[in-house]
Parts: sequence; structure tokens; C-alpha cells
Amino acid sequence: MTTEVVRNVLLGASLLISIIALVRTFMIGGRQLRLQQAGVEHDMEKQAREAQDRVEEFYLEHAMFLGISEDKLPDEDTKEKHRALKRVANRRVENYLNALNSACQKYLDDKVDRKAFAKDWRDDIRGAYRLPAHATFLGPGHRFQCLEQVYNEFERPARRS
Repeated sequence: MTTEVVRNVLLGASLLISIIALVRTFMIGGRQLRLQQAGVEHDMEKQAREAQDRVEEFYLEHAMFLGISEDKLPDEDTKEKHRALKRVANRRVENYLNALNSACQKYLDDKVDRKAFAKDWRDDIRGAYRLPAHATFLGPGHRFQCLEQVYNEFERPARRS
């Protein structure tokens, strides 16, 4: 009888240890997931900020020249330089919109905290989507579908019943 009691106590103790180990595994897994999400959020924010900074720096450096209509430029060399700068400016804007689109893709795929994303990114997405200078990039058939989808979600939140 005492061996049976000892066996039952040991069985109960090993079951309790297994449950504790399982709970710790889930807790560690949840913490690792949160750390991974934080890393993804940091990387996408850094990428978007750097792309935005490159656009702003470029426009600050070339604002006067880019603001001149090409037909008012004196010669073909100057016009070609103007066209080249416009192409560079367009690439930088596209890179910025790509960074925002990529961030929105992660939001839609639930790879980031959706509530925090909405709070932190709403103004950036709204500003980029509404900016008249971006209209040519966001016209019919554009490739920034995730950006548009998230913008629409933020602007027209689901109605509560």
C-alpha cells in the first residue's frame, strides 16, 4: 500500500512538473513573438523614415530647379538635367510609397500589433495617400494596393452594431 501511495505521489509530481514546463514554454513563446513583432515594427518604421528623409532632402536640395517648368529652361542640356532630376525624384517617392506599402502588407498579414500600427501609422498613411504630389503614383491600376486598402480601412472603420 505504501508503494502505491509513493507511486501516485510521484506520478502527481511529474504531472505537475510537466504542466509547469508547458506553461513556461507558452510564456517564453509569447515573449519571443512579441520581441519578433517589435523587431519587424522597428525595421519597417526605420525603412519608411529613411525613404521619407531621402525624398525630403532631395526636394530641399533641388526645389527651385524642379519647380521650374521645363519649357522655360534655356537649353536642351538644362532640360535633360531637369528630366533626370524628375526621374530621381519619382524613384525616391516610389521607394517611400513602397516602404509604406510594405508596412501595410505586414499589418494586413497580422505580423504586427494592429492596434499599435493604426495609432502610429494612421497619419503617415493618410498624409502619403492624400498628398497631391503622389496622385500620379496612386492613380488607377497602381501597385500600392496594401497602402490603399489600409488607408480605406482607417478612413472607413467598420461600423459597430
